[in-house]
Amino acid sequence: MQALDSADVAEPGGTALTKNELAAKIAALQEKQNWHKELLAQLDAEQKQISVTDPDTRKMPTAQG
Repeated sequence: MQALDSADVAEPGGTALTKNELAAKIAALQEKQNWHKELLAQLDAEQKQISVTDPDTRKMPTAQG
């Protein structure tokens, strides 16, 4: 256990985030989650894909797959 504890201390990026930094990260993740929920709501039985850059584009099947 001591070896694991020392490895955790030596690991880079192990600094604790402040409350404001954590709140900002949570807000960004929630915003991204809401955006994905909106995209999922746009899908229906026929439409299985959404292009976020060009709504008129779709992936086309070819002879080789």
